[in-house]
Amino acid sequence: MKKRVLINVRQWHINHGKANEVDSCPIALVLRGLFRTKEVDVSGADATVYKSTRTYEVDLPGRAANFVDAFDRGDPVKPLSFYLNFRYYDD
Repeated sequence: MKKRVLINVRQWHINHGKANEVDSCPIALVLRGLFRTKEVDVSGADATVYKSTRTYEVDLPGRAANFVDAFDRGDPVKPLSFYLNFRYYDD
């Protein structure tokens, strides 16, 4: 199954995000809020969200993966929006 989600990374997420922490980068903070869970893993070019008995997985688009890499290096980043098409399955 698939679920399409609009991701809006705002300045708040950038200000409160933590570099090199898979569950606390700006994109992870957005996903935590959207899915209402703290069990999120954003690493490089993919993301996984664990919600109850369902797992959501997605490959990040190139500009989102570049955003994560830049943020982790400490480079300045700007807010961005993009869609993710999550694959999901029940555990």
